[in-house]
Amino acid sequence: MEPTSAPVGVAGVPAVPHGKTALRLEWKFLPPEVRALIEHRLGSPVVEAVSRTAGFTPGFASVITGANGTSVFVKAASRAAQAEIASSYAEEARKRQLLGDRVPAPRLDWISDEDGWVVLGFEAVESRQPRRPWKPADLDRALDLAETIVAATVGVPAELALQPL
Repeated sequence: MEPTSAPVGVAGVPAVPHGKTALRLEWKFLPPEVRALIEHRLGSPVVEAVSRTAGFTPGFASVITGANGTSVFVKAASRAAQAEIASSYAEEARKRQLLGDRVPAPRLDWISDEDGWVVLGFEAVESRQPRRPWKPADLDRALDLAETIVAATVGVPAELALQPL
């Protein structure tokens, strides 16, 4: 029997299936104490939670909207069930705080690392994922952003411990 192999893309690199990314945890499946924490930070009961399905982690990632009209982008992961993801979210928060306003990225408004969950609350911004396959205009925007980030991170705090690319 022949072994199956991944589809091959350009230059022999395995093709990434378009539209196939993370299977995200949804709002209704978060533990009650995590939902209560998010509602407390939001200052209102949640009336809508729209999952952000792009990405490559199974952690919770949704734009949450409260009855008071406030919205926040929330990422959350369990330290017990998703230890690696939770640690990466905690590290993301640490680095985002150290970078401050240096980079064009949504503001990190709050962090919670208690009850076995890492929960991050970011400024909710209007956005969309690049069309797949990528179109030249989306690639140009991404490359322009990469250049902006490189220029902004020339002199960053040593605590970031960034490695040159």
